[in-house]
Amino acid sequence: MCTGTKQDIWDDFFRSVEKRKYYDSPLNPDVGEIVHLLPEGAAVLDLGCGMAKTALRLCEMGFGVTAVDSSNVAIRALTEECERRGLKLDIRHLDVCDFEFRDTYDLIIAHGIFQFLPREIWEKLIDQIKEHTRKGGINLVLVFSDSIPVPDDMKDMAGDMFKEGELFEMYDDWKIISQESYVKEDEHPGGIRHRHPMNKLVAVKR
Repeated sequence: MCTGTKQDIWDDFFRSVEKRKYYDSPLNPDVGEIVHLLPEGAAVLDLGCGMAKTALRLCEMGFGVTAVDSSNVAIRALTEECERRGLKLDIRHLDVCDFEFRDTYDLIIAHGIFQFLPREIWEKLIDQIKEHTRKGGINLVLVFSDSIPVPDDMKDMAGDMFKEGELFEMYDDWKIISQESYVKEDEHPGGIRHRHPMNKLVAVKR
């Protein structure tokens, strides 16, 4: 396991989420912008899904979705919500580092997870993601970059940040639909505010 030492932190975070408000909110716009590009019944993999609103929404749209996360709290919430909605979602209670890539997918989502992992792990995972994407399939990847230092109160959670623009270079053999570099400002419990430098990529396998 590569994120097990952070398990308590993530469980505490997901306990703070208002489940009804979260699950009733709209589909993540990053995903909404590419749904129309997917074939009917597309196979989707959501790595580090958390409480998996995105996975639920895609499942409701008729896609075959596999959702992977290590948090006990998040997986329990997701399981309960699937039962409430009568959805059949392939839920994997696993650290993303322990996920075995056996199938291929039309869409793989890795939204804001890699910066919590060591470089040697996320480099390997990206290679596996690219390999297990079908021709014409899509990867949606969002990472934190190193253009702004990691806040002191997040250093215990942080892994190895991507160099600014490095993610885009890793996909230079794919067709890039969009790539963005921006700074996200957010507020954490306790009124703590952070600025996060983001690199977001949507790419299609040639």
